[in-house]
Amino acid sequence: MMFQGTRRFRSLGSNVFAAVIMANFVSTPHILVAGPASPGLIAPTTRSAATTSNSGFVTLHDEIVSNPGAAWIRVRFESVSFAGFGAANDGFLRMTSLLDGAVQRLDATNLERWNNYTAYFNGDSVRIEAVGLAGADGNIVEIAEVISEFAETSDDPGAPRTICGQLDDRLLSSDPRVARIVISESESPVVCTTSIVGDANRCFLTSGGCAGALSASTVIEFNAPLTFPNGRTLNHPSPDDQYVTDLTSIQRQTGDAGLDWGYFGCFPNSNTGMTPFEAQGDYFELADSIPTPANQIVRTFGNGSTVPPVFRTWSYVQKQVDGPFTDQIDDALHVVTDGTPGDSGAAVMLESSGELIGVLVDDGCMAFGGANMATSVTSAALRKAMAQPMGVCIPIAFDFFNGMPQFVSPGGGTTLQVFV
Repeated sequence: MMFQGTRRFRSLGSNVFAAVIMANFVSTPHILVAGPASPGLIAPTTRSAATTSNSGFVTLHDEIVSNPGAAWIRVRFESVSFAGFGAANDGFLRMTSLLDGAVQRLDATNLERWNNYTAYFNGDSVRIEAVGLAGADGNIVEIAEVISEFAETSDDPGAPRTICGQLDDRLLSSDPRVARIVISESESPVVCTTSIVGDANRCFLTSGGCAGALSASTVIEFNAPLTFPNGRTLNHPSPDDQYVTDLTSIQRQTGDAGLDWGYFGCFPNSNTGMTPFEAQGDYFELADSIPTPANQIVRTFGNGSTVPPVFRTWSYVQKQVDGPFTDQIDDALHVVTDGTPGDSGAAVMLESSGELIGVLVDDGCMAFGGANMATSVTSAALRKAMAQPMGVCIPIAFDFFNGMPQFVSPGGGTTLQVFV
């Protein structure tokens, strides 16, 4: 049983380099190490040999992929095929961060949903195990790319601000309905904001531009930890809090505020099997009408960047801020709440009712006056899209075939027939 592959190491913030690795596809673990000074090497480890799970499956392959000193690491597979790994089988890949022990499990269905990528793992090393049926030949686990980033120090003052007034009033928050969209990571991360809403299947709203940037490598993250002190390099939550988009679910429209919106859904988590709503347990109720702006206060939730004197560790993590709702022109809402890059798609909640009234899509605040811009959730085009969902946003409709029973035995034994 042989494994052969070409691994390309892409280290953000340092040189791109490549390593060609050949290794036996056996239960003896090994380490694949990469770094700017040493493109790649294999060394034995002290880890134990093959282990057997309760299901009778065994660890067929065990290796550690490392880029010493990296802040985080992620893998994209070229090809995966081994005995017991398939849509109708129980084999799986298991990735474990050597820094914090975070684990992601990908069976064949979820590997396809993740487009052959893993979740983000904090630290510079991840262990990869293939768990399947022993005794078969032709097993393949081929890694196409290892992506990582170094948390280098920076004198860059940060991204341009669209702060309303002279002070950034945003505070850290942890609303369970709000997520971070990690579109890409480079010297400056491309991040957006999205929120779970009360449509038929509890999917997401964001801006049209952010929805248009969703791709095979995009990850939706809840409960994101604070960023590295350089204000650029992200820390990532557990794989239990990372999701991938169903690209067939995306509906969007781009344009000026009032015309710009995005609507999409995510697959269930590969570890927990839960949808984002099931895991987070909450969503924003959508307003059916927008009140007159006079004397109304809104609260926005976003993942915007920060610059001193605000802590750089607050960049690209969830924050909230209150401010006045000052005007509405058609479906464009004017809100005086601070926003910066990363806040596109931020939830705009009416404080008096707790309902979502808009998503932040454009800037306009200045040190003296102005307002940031949101698209109203009552937009006819947006509501039409939500009434005609696609992909995972389509709810499962069912009826009780013989009518809903009046009584259900607490001891079991009651037969229910449903028509889906």
